[in-house]
Amino acid sequence: MKIFIFFATLSIFLNLPPYYALFTSTKDYVFYFVLMFLISLYYFLNSRKIILNQKLLYWMIGYFIIICLYYINTGLGGEFEYKRFVSVIMIIITFFSFSLLYELDDNNLTVTRTAIIVSMLIAVVLLVYDFIFPGSFLLPYAKTDLSGRAVATYINQNIVGAVLILGLILSIDLLPKKYRFLYIIYIFIGIALTFSRSNIIIYFIILFIMAFQKKISRLTLFIIYLSLSLFLVWLMFWGLDWLASVLDVDIPENLINRLSFFVDRQDADTSDLNERKMVLSAALNMFMEHPILGNGFASTITWKYAVGPHNTFALTWAEFGLVGLLIIPLLLLSSTYDIFRTKQKKYYDIGILFIIYFSLSSMFSHNMLDQTFNYVGAVIVAILGSKNIGMSPIK
Repeated sequence: MKIFIFFATLSIFLNLPPYYALFTSTKDYVFYFVLMFLISLYYFLNSRKIILNQKLLYWMIGYFIIICLYYINTGLGGEFEYKRFVSVIMIIITFFSFSLLYELDDNNLTVTRTAIIVSMLIAVVLLVYDFIFPGSFLLPYAKTDLSGRAVATYINQNIVGAVLILGLILSIDLLPKKYRFLYIIYIFIGIALTFSRSNIIIYFIILFIMAFQKKISRLTLFIIYLSLSLFLVWLMFWGLDWLASVLDVDIPENLINRLSFFVDRQDADTSDLNERKMVLSAALNMFMEHPILGNGFASTITWKYAVGPHNTFALTWAEFGLVGLLIIPLLLLSSTYDIFRTKQKKYYDIGILFIIYFSLSSMFSHNMLDQTFNYVGAVIVAILGSKNIGMSPIK
């Protein structure tokens, strides 16, 4: 079962289900149904007691009921509504599957978090390869704008950064302190290759909090900040030209503008940022116009704009009204409630980092409630809490 836990976790954090579907000519949600079936069969054959985190379970049931009611209200909608509803079904299955699976791990979720470390190591290698050979892992149906930005198996560059940051939060405690500096730098390489401004900023904020929590020393933090800042400056003024000559490629203007955001913001082209402000304002206006019940399920997908609001808070508010105000706060509360009741600081700190990661990422992405790895992360945080309530503090 440890091998099963390991590979199931690896599959989520490397986003492999779409590739399993491609190779088997099925849909990617088949992976989740098969996973649920195998875990249920194991529990049945071994007469194991089913244990689920009640707080997270209540949130999941409430969220599913809300989605169902709003989906029915659309008249069972069109193609976009249907795809969104199917993604919610996968999320529910993910919650039950990994809740049951991780209860079979030890109190420290050692196998689970080891799998996350391995997936992070593999992910950066894939991102480097994808940066050198763009589109190497691109799925046939993916509408990814590469623009010189690595994406590997994750389809979307912002998703890559979120996975790497979440993986760092959940796994760094498992590493001896002497290896953490290298691990942090290694993960930054992957994030940097996506050229995602928001994830680079969130990464630095998370590192600052880790130093405050004494997961890394403040000297280490200073060295990392100085090294990475110098690296970004080098990349902007000399590095991109060097890479262009070595790889014999043209550097897309998009990458130059993204780097200019950190180095010379006045001369950077901020048209994409202006677009984000426009759609965010549109979503907030939708909420203000219908604050009680919202504008309906998937209304920020079927609207007149080509992109979503780039903000999960604004999305839930615009679509679900007052109920939407509670969705993310209650998810964070339910997933971290038990971990904040533990007497072990290392787990308590993970809960704080998870809340900060999810909240900040939700301000820059409208996909946070659609990604299975976020729910697996929530399950890990919740189970670390429930397994360790009442345990003696580890010094």
